[in-house]
Amino acid sequence: NPNSEYLWNAKPRFGKTLSVYDLCNKMNAQKILIVTNRPAIANSWYSDYRKFLGKESGYYFISEVDALKDKRGVFSRDEFLDKSIADGVKNPKFIWFVSLQDLKGSKYFGGQYEKLQNLTFLNFDILVIDEAHEAVDTTKTAVAFDRIKRRFTLHLSGTPFKALANEKFEEKSIYNWTYADEQKAKA
Repeated sequence: NPNSEYLWNAKPRFGKTLSVYDLCNKMNAQKILIVTNRPAIANSWYSDYRKFLGKESGYYFISEVDALKDKRGVFSRDEFLDKSIADGVKNPKFIWFVSLQDLKGSKYFGGQYEKLQNLTFLNFDILVIDEAHEAVDTTKTAVAFDRIKRRFTLHLSGTPFKALANEKFEEKSIYNWTYADEQKAKA
């Protein structure tokens, strides 16, 4: 269902990052935007990218989050453009990792700073909102997300109690994997 929103409510250490990458591969997603309120977890996304996808997958990893500065294989927007042109790639596939703070701070997404304008020109296959239970239920966040053009939205959380209580998602749009599910599967 294009323009649909989904929730993966899965316990910590479930493998949400790896599952997202697998989903994106199966969807043949070309343009992936990952937004999180915790920029420090950029290392987890990058580490799983390196271990399970890597440059062999055809995806470039783009981010300007401080936690990823100077990491091999992480490109800034300008480096990505230069590299994809140099590689002769006409429609490059990419994973773009952005902090929610940077997104909301951009004047193009409701803030006041001159940054991230290039995101407004793109139509993403999927917007992944990691740690979706943190700081996403604000007007400023809603304005920022409304300005991102995309086909699908996937919310990831291990504790989405507020979203579930508010019935933000249809039941058929929620995937749950709790500790109880894991114990049942182990048994």
